Amino acid sequence: MKKLLSLLIVGVILAITNISFAAELYPGQVVSGEIGKFGLQTLINLPKGDWTVAGIAKKNGGVRPVDLILLQHSENKIKAYLHIRYVRSTGKTQGYDPAAGWVPAEHNENNICDDYYDQKSNYHNETIEKRRQNLIQEGSCVAVYVLNNIGNAMDLALENSNDEAFKMLGSYVKKNNLSYPNALLSIDHAYFTEKNLVQIYFGVNPEFKGIESRSEIYFKDSDWHKYQIDEHPEKNSFMSEAIFIGKDVLRGNLKRFPIGKSLDFYDYNNLY
Repeated sequence: MKKLLSLLIVGVILAITNISFAAELYPGQVVSGEIGKFGLQTLINLPKGDWTVAGIAKKNGGVRPVDLILLQHSENKIKAYLHIRYVRSTGKTQGYDPAAGWVPAEHNENNICDDYYDQKSNYHNETIEKRRQNLIQEGSCVAVYVLNNIGNAMDLALENSNDEAFKMLGSYVKKNNLSYPNALLSIDHAYFTEKNLVQIYFGVNPEFKGIESRSEIYFKDSDWHKYQIDEHPEKNSFMSEAIFIGKDVLRGNLKRFPIGKSLDFYDYNNLY
């Protein structure tokens, strides 16, 4: 009986240890399946395959945000990109207000929710279900679009990003002699509850579906832009598929996130 009890105690300690260290990823680490728990207890179910940690940086103060960048690549080409941005606390400044809500200026401007100052993504939706004193308590946002002008890692950085994570990404790309894709189809999600916030930026290289694109093209001049894409059936079909999957993944995660279940992005497998 004592031996059984000892084994049980050891098992509990190991389980707690595994959870506490699960989120402590490091550059160069290869991960797959379910990872986390991140920040405010968020698990992430990755698309299939091995993902390499290409960049990670943390900020202290306020909501203590973290930017985690994962890559998949084949030979010297970036295949898929996953940027996870999460918070580690509900600080009283820089993003969260003690009146219980997320500050729109930090999470709603030049971001997924306002479609990056209304850039006219191929698909965009903002659904803020609950506010208090203009603070966001519950909601979600999604944007689906294509970037063609990617010359370096900093072209993928966002206004509120930790630049250090993208500098690490740039170093990883250079060290492994990788090339940036001519186009990166992006599906961006944001998830809000009163006490949690996670933003997910997923990108896939359409070249792995046999779809070629011009590089270094201004967003509104791209074949992929919503006002030109109808003239390019192959791109239009792939974009429609991405929008369908992005909406479906969002719909499923909106049931999971408020009750603490993992955010599931496995269905992105179908895009590459």
